[in-house]
Amino acid sequence: MHYFIAIELPNKGKDTAYGVVVPDIPGCFSAGDTLEEAIANATEAIVMQLEDMIERKLDLPEPSPPEELARAKEFKGWMFVGVDVDPQQLSTKAKRINITIPEGVLYMVDRAAAKSHTTRSAFLTDAVTTYMIKDSKGRTVYTGVTKRGRVEGHENLAITKRSNAMAGKKSGTFNKGGIENLAKDKPVVYNIENKQGKTLYTGVAKRGRVVDRLKEHLPSGPDVVRGGAKVRIQQKLTIAEAIKAEARSIKRNQPPQNKRGK
Repeated sequence: MHYFIAIELPNKGKDTAYGVVVPDIPGCFSAGDTLEEAIANATEAIVMQLEDMIERKLDLPEPSPPEELARAKEFKGWMFVGVDVDPQQLSTKAKRINITIPEGVLYMVDRAAAKSHTTRSAFLTDAVTTYMIKDSKGRTVYTGVTKRGRVEGHENLAITKRSNAMAGKKSGTFNKGGIENLAKDKPVVYNIENKQGKTLYTGVAKRGRVVDRLKEHLPSGPDVVRGGAKVRIQQKLTIAEAIKAEARSIKRNQPPQNKRGK
C-alpha cells in the first residue's frame, strides 16, 4: 500500500520540527526533528491507524493521486513524499477461505513449507505478500509467484519482496492469556496502552522473547506497568531496528511509565 504524506518544512532560523499529515487518513499525523525521522514516524503512525481501522472493521482509505493532493490549498508549499506500508505489518487475524489448487502444486507447497519449518497456510500467506506487482502509482495490479526471478507477462512492473511471513497477532489484551498469542518470530517494539488507548510504556524484545518480556510488566512481574489494558507490537527485521523504533515512539508518545527510569 502506497500513501503520500504532506510534510511542512520548519521555518528557517527557528527550532521547529518537520510536521507531517497523512491526507488520506483522517486524524493521522506525526512529526520529527529531521526529515528522515519525520517520514519514519509518519510510517509508524499510518500502520497503527490502519491496524485500528482493521480491528474496528472499517474500510481502509484508498490512496489519492499525488497531483490531486498537491492542488489542495491547505498543503500549499508543503513537500509530498510517498511511503510504502507492508501489508504484513497490519493485523494478522486469520480468516478461513476455500481455494482450489492443483495437486502437484500443493505437493510442492507442502514440501517447501516443511523445509521452512512452517505451516501450509503461513507459507501461502508469505507467497502472496512477498511477490506483489505494482504500477507506477504503487497500486497492486497483479499478485502471483515468480519463475526464475520473473513473472511471465508482467516483466515491466516493479516487484517488492519481503523475506518471511510475520505469524501471530500484533495486538492483544494485556494479561497472561492475551500476550501468549502475540507474534514471536522477530524482534519487536511494543506499546502497552490503557483502556483509552494512551501509551503507558514502550519497550523492545528480542526474537522469541516477546512473551517473557511482557510477563515482566504484569502485576506479578518485577517491572510492573500499572493500568495496562492492551499491548500492540510492531515486528522488525533486527533488534537494532526495534531499538530505533522504540526511541522514536518514546519521543513521540512520551509514555509516562518510561520516565521512571525503566
